Amino acid sequence: PGSCAGVGQASGYRTSNDFPDATLSFIKSHPLLDDAVASVAEQPWFTKTSSRYRLTRLAVDPSAGPFRNNTVLFLGSEDGAVLKVLSWLTGNQTVQTLLLEEVSVYQPSRCSVKREDRQVLGLQLDKANHALYVAFSGCVVQMPLSRCGSHSTCRRSCLASRDPYCVWLPSGTCANFSHKIRSGFEQELENSAKPSADCQDGVTSTGEHDSLSDSAYGQ
Repeated sequence: PGSCAGVGQASGYRTSNDFPDATLSFIKSHPLLDDAVASVAEQPWFTKTSSRYRLTRLAVDPSAGPFRNNTVLFLGSEDGAVLKVLSWLTGNQTVQTLLLEEVSVYQPSRCSVKREDRQVLGLQLDKANHALYVAFSGCVVQMPLSRCGSHSTCRRSCLASRDPYCVWLPSGTCANFSHKIRSGFEQELENSAKPSADCQDGVTSTGEHDSLSDSAYGQ
């Protein structure tokens, strides 16, 4: 304890795998703590006071959107939900955040475990396939980074969603942005308006707090 393998008191060990069991047990029961890493803005980036569960895991996309200049946080919870949060830095260096979506990912019928364990144990981004992998004790769930199709042909709802992964196309659809889309799309991330429940130019959005219905599951 207090030394890395090959250094100081642990110079007789080439790697930490060579440590005796007594040393490993002591390390596990006596973790070394340091000061917390301070936020760049000296305040929490995101708080959710109405939540009844704790957040357990974090994955960050620091280059989301058509111009790769937006930050999206994916927060896993102990209740099996994933929160997607848009974050940006204002001119006075103040961090602003917006909860874009809260998706209930865990489904007991598809996770073959003896007891229900909803806690998110891991998050892994796969931007190449527009996916986020969510790990539970009994299964791994693949969820899309965005569900732009839920806004369908409603331009107002698509733009008001403020999702950096979604763009409105001249063809009249809300689609996931890809590098194949060169120009002609619309996106309003700075718009403070919320999606309207009455969409005159198409169908309405399915809304937030939806369950995940198009995921791929595996052991």
